[in-house]
Amino acid sequence: MAYSSVPENFAIWSLPRAKDDLAVTASVHEYIRQHLDPNRSFRMWYRVVTGEPRPYRNISSSYLWGYVLVNEAMPSLEPNATAALDAKVQLVLMAANQREVEAARAALQKVGFVYSPQVQQEFGSPDVRFQVIIGGLSPVAASGE
Repeated sequence: MAYSSVPENFAIWSLPRAKDDLAVTASVHEYIRQHLDPNRSFRMWYRVVTGEPRPYRNISSSYLWGYVLVNEAMPSLEPNATAALDAKVQLVLMAANQREVEAARAALQKVGFVYSPQVQQEFGSPDVRFQVIIGGLSPVAASGE
């Protein structure tokens, strides 16, 4: 069902990367499961452009993305996206490179949060590597504190 909704970002079984995407999705899912605190809520954030070769949607859809997704336009944060963020939330970033991670951290800081990565691992094949970072949010300290 998800594939029929957004086919441009899901692998088709006839394509060579479909099996790799499934394996990477399962690996990332297990990694996230191992590192999240089950007593806290979490959100996922990443950037998807048409033709994105990384299985970000596959991964987030395994968590019913409508309930956990900040958005697919990282580092952009609309007001409704920031409303779902607070210091109790664990944030899972998926990023193609460190530049994307730093842009996300800067965007979070602009809306009042410091993102503190706790664990990080790289996934994917050499041509479509990406990082999965799990961290916490804390309020930006007020000036003079």
